Amino acid sequence: MQHVLVLAVALAVLAAAGCTRGAESQEVAGLRVALSSQPSPVQVGENRLSARVTDRRGGTVPEARVQFFYWMLYTKFPTEPEQYVTVVEGAQGGDGTYTATVNLGKPGTWKIVLKIYRPQQEPALVAYTVQVQGQA
Repeated sequence: MQHVLVLAVALAVLAAAGCTRGAESQEVAGLRVALSSQPSPVQVGENRLSARVTDRRGGTVPEARVQFFYWMLYTKFPTEPEQYVTVVEGAQGGDGTYTATVNLGKPGTWKIVLKIYRPQQEPALVAYTVQVQGQA
């Protein structure tokens, strides 16, 4: 329960921060993270997200794990985050790329937050704001 509360607070702070839009590279906690999607730009329905996670030199990060959190931005941040925030475990590729298929159910502004786990380090959080196009 305490982990859920800590994550809820962290996600709320990132959502309020007006984070980066789209598929561009960000640096956080000694990592470079780039998010891309197929289709691009993201559309209503299923989208395949890919996050390339490397160290500052471009090398892969041993034993990393990535979770994709996403929610529609107009949704008030809940007291019970599992009611509104969807979490998908990223499938690891051999080159530092982690993929997940997400279902973005309505057009509008969505927040995507990557939580990157590394052994013996605090998780790193990277946030993106994306505009979902199409019809529900």
